[in-house]
Amino acid sequence: MRKVFLFVILLSSIFITNIAFCGDIFETNKNVMVEDQINLSINAYVFGFLGGNYNLLFQTNLINMKKDGDLVWFRNLLRPLSTWSWSHARINKIEKKVDGYEVTVEKPDINDLLLKNTPIAAAEWAAFESLTNQQIENLKREVVVRNIRLNVLGNLDLTKEGNQQLREALLKEGLESLSWAKNHKKGIRFLQKNSASIHAATIYILPEQFVSKMDSVIK
Repeated sequence: MRKVFLFVILLSSIFITNIAFCGDIFETNKNVMVEDQINLSINAYVFGFLGGNYNLLFQTNLINMKKDGDLVWFRNLLRPLSTWSWSHARINKIEKKVDGYEVTVEKPDINDLLLKNTPIAAAEWAAFESLTNQQIENLKREVVVRNIRLNVLGNLDLTKEGNQQLREALLKEGLESLSWAKNHKKGIRFLQKNSASIHAATIYILPEQFVSKMDSVIK
C-alpha cells in the first residue's frame, strides 16, 4: 500500500512539473509573438508610414488603414522626398524604452536639397520635381533616431486627439505650401503630375480644402 501511495505522489509531481514547464513554453511563445509583432510594426512605421510601402501597413497592426489610410497618403504627398529617403533607410538598432521604442536609422540625407525658409511640403515638391540622378548619387547618409510608441499589439499609440492634431497640422502645412508654390512658381509640376490620381481616388480622399486650392494653383 505504501508503494502505491509513493507511486501516486511521484506521478503527481511529474504532472505538476510538466504543467509548469508547459506554462513556461506558452509564456515564451507569447513573448516571442509579441516581440515579432513589435518588430513588424516598427518596420511598417519606418518603411510603410514614413517610406510609403502600403503593403507593409496592410500586413501589420500599426494603424487602421481603412480609417487612417488617407492620413498616410496625405503625408506622403506632402513629403515626397522624405518618403523616398525613408524608403531607402536601414534600421541599425531597436531599443526598448520606458515609454516606447527608440529606433536608430540610417538613410539618405536630403536636407541640402531643400530650399531654406520655405514651407516643408513646398520645399519637397520643388526639390523632388528637379531631382537628378547625379544629386541622388552624391547624397550623404545621416543617422536619425525616432521614438515610437506602440502598444503590445503593435498599434501606433495615437490618441483620437493626437490623430486630429496630426490631420490639422498636415492640412495647415499643405495650404501654406500651396500658397508658396503659387507665388514662387515652384513645385507646381509635381502637383500637376499627381492631380489625376488625387481626383480619381475613391477610398482615400484628401481634404476638400486642400484639393480645391491645389486646383486653383495648377490651372
